[in-house]
Amino acid sequence: MIRDGLPHFALNELNAFFDRLPDLIMQSLGIAAVITAQTLLASGNYARKYQDTLDNNAELLAYGAMNLASAFSGCCPINGSVSRSGIADSQGVRSQLMSVSAGLTMVLILLFGTPLIKYLPVPVLTGIVITALIGILELKLERKLWHNGKNEWIVFMIAFLGVMFFGTLYGIIIGVVLSFGETAIRSVSPPTAFVGRIPGHGNFYSLKRNSAARPIKNTVVYRFSGNLFFANIELFCDEIEGAIKEDTHQIVVDARGIGSIDMTAVERLIQLYTDLRERGILFYLTEHDGSLNDQLRSLGGNILIEEGAVRRTITLALRDAGLEKPYELETVEKKDLSETARIRIMDIGTAVEAEERLSEFEWLFGKEAEERMEVLARSIADELALTEGHYDELEAKVLNNEGVRTSWGMLGRFDEDEFWDLLEVRLEELKAEGRISAELTARIERHIERRRAFGQERLSRINPQAIHLLNKHERVIRNYIKNKHPKEYESFLRMRKDRKS
Repeated sequence: MIRDGLPHFALNELNAFFDRLPDLIMQSLGIAAVITAQTLLASGNYARKYQDTLDNNAELLAYGAMNLASAFSGCCPINGSVSRSGIADSQGVRSQLMSVSAGLTMVLILLFGTPLIKYLPVPVLTGIVITALIGILELKLERKLWHNGKNEWIVFMIAFLGVMFFGTLYGIIIGVVLSFGETAIRSVSPPTAFVGRIPGHGNFYSLKRNSAARPIKNTVVYRFSGNLFFANIELFCDEIEGAIKEDTHQIVVDARGIGSIDMTAVERLIQLYTDLRERGILFYLTEHDGSLNDQLRSLGGNILIEEGAVRRTITLALRDAGLEKPYELETVEKKDLSETARIRIMDIGTAVEAEERLSEFEWLFGKEAEERMEVLARSIADELALTEGHYDELEAKVLNNEGVRTSWGMLGRFDEDEFWDLLEVRLEELKAEGRISAELTARIERHIERRRAFGQERLSRINPQAIHLLNKHERVIRNYIKNKHPKEYESFLRMRKDRKS
């Protein structure tokens, strides 16, 4: 039976409360979880959308006070309404005046319209809510997760189905549990990399993501980007063991990503250190924050600190192992001499090394680097095709002697050399399509030759040995062009041959 009028003060019998205390506690915790999740999620989404500030503590305090008042007036639990927020946003509401007017309207309905509500079919009310929710469905988020994060997409869909089949409370619980599980899986397998030096550069770079990087001779430098604990310490040890060669003399761990460590990991770390020492291999832990040293001491890892296995930087660890700059890097093949000929590359490190970024696109985009560079070169070529009468202006802006500046930014020497090849191929395509004149194409190509020679001469002057890496990198790009654009590649080779003759 529906009662009309405003809510009245009511205090339930305490005996009934204590008789059902366990059930009430569990249900109250579930309601609190739903209120917290739904309220902060809805409020946070709209706060970010309209760049407002949100105090989560103030929000929860307000809802807690309202629910306390609700408990003594017989009202239902109060929380942030996703459907009401969606309706308000779709209607252009930007202030709390809507809530005031809605509250006054509800008072009028309670006082004078309650008898009419019982004639309103439940499906009509459901339709109103569904209509409001359609506009706030996270369809774009679902597609984004599908393309970029399969694990998160699975969590998203399971939580969605949980809400559909088991209700909001259980759906939220399922989503939270799975999210924690997915986070735990990530922490078990954090990003790791073996790193080396790029000739002429002072930092350490991933060997996998930087083809110009070379390992230091007789040395393994291993980067671990996650906290060390019982679930991932074996991964840590196994990867180090797998990288050891017959001529390995020292292992250096770049531990700047390790913020905490547990007792199991400390014990296993000591065991690894002892085993390596017995095999004549030095082991160092470096680059981490000082708080990790406090944890090592408190968890029984004093031996690592006292015996010098913990050093502040990679450089100090290598110096302790007897290696001084310039470091000798592992040998690499120089294919343009012979299959068996080899050169030794020294990590010479110059004063201007910070200015010369080698293959930054490869570091940024990994396997997609060539495709990303091709998109960039095509956009510049298309822009050149549209500027027959304004070429000088574009040349000063993009193809200037200071370097290649694009919408992405200033390109490094290796990226610039790759950019020229891809730009020339695109220009040949545009010329064949009749979208750019042969005269302008020839002018641009002459400029490219001058700019390529200028860049290589400067790179050779700064770091002569980097030219060998540049030639190797150029062969990789030529193979990419040949496989993806065989017809244009042949035209590109003929054009370059004619220009040289």
